[in-house]
Amino acid sequence: MFSISPIRITTERLAAEDAHFSVTHRQELISGFDQAKLGLATANLVGAGGIGSEVGEGLCRKGVGRLRIFDPDVVEHTNLNRQHFFKGDLGKSKAERLARNLAQHCHAGTILEGHPYSFEDAVALQLDMSATFVVVALIIVKLASLYPSTTDALAFR
Repeated sequence: MFSISPIRITTERLAAEDAHFSVTHRQELISGFDQAKLGLATANLVGAGGIGSEVGEGLCRKGVGRLRIFDPDVVEHTNLNRQHFFKGDLGKSKAERLARNLAQHCHAGTILEGHPYSFEDAVALQLDMSATFVVVALIIVKLASLYPSTTDALAFR
């Protein structure tokens, strides 16, 4: 089907046309925003579907330093209308394909990693899961199937 080895893509920082304005200049004008800290941050994104692909694009465009994407699923036809996947991605690892597809949205030197594992499998494999922050981008129905007690805790019926 697909390789279970993670992929790693290092994107380049877009050179500024004007030395006074970097690619992240506008967000750097926000009081309290620290682009240098974001550029050093590692984000673990658990889920490469509808929510994860949108969050991933935003993190790339904002210039997060490293984005690790975890998802054991493969791209299906039903993903194409609402996620960052294309016809050529069908049947391939969501984590790998999202990392590759997001690379074109990264203008600040983000390192992208696609790991074709669930979060639980990655922990069991003792992968380095250290991160500055984690985004869990799983839908409630998926959480409910993985963790039946979740439905009671969220009063989801």
